[in-house]
Amino acid sequence: MGEKMISYDIHATEIEFDGVNEYEEQGWPECVMTIQEWIEDCEMGAFIDYDGYGDQFFEENGSRVMLGHISPSQREFVNPKATHIIWYNR
Repeated sequence: MGEKMISYDIHATEIEFDGVNEYEEQGWPECVMTIQEWIEDCEMGAFIDYDGYGDQFFEENGSRVMLGHISPSQREFVNPKATHIIWYNR
């Protein structure tokens, strides 16, 4: 292990649930955008396949319904039910 090693801090918060202590992971911030915003960004070259991928989803009853991964080169194949994309950079 050298000086250039990267250290990632993983944080958790303790929550009380039915008398049992559980831990809720505090993840990385999400990059959520509308389908239209994502398509426009892809078309102007802001996102390319090398950059990462997205997860398509729509919300129903307060929950996200995931519709699968998509890459910028597949933007013409967005699921018609999708309203948003969660973008994951490499």
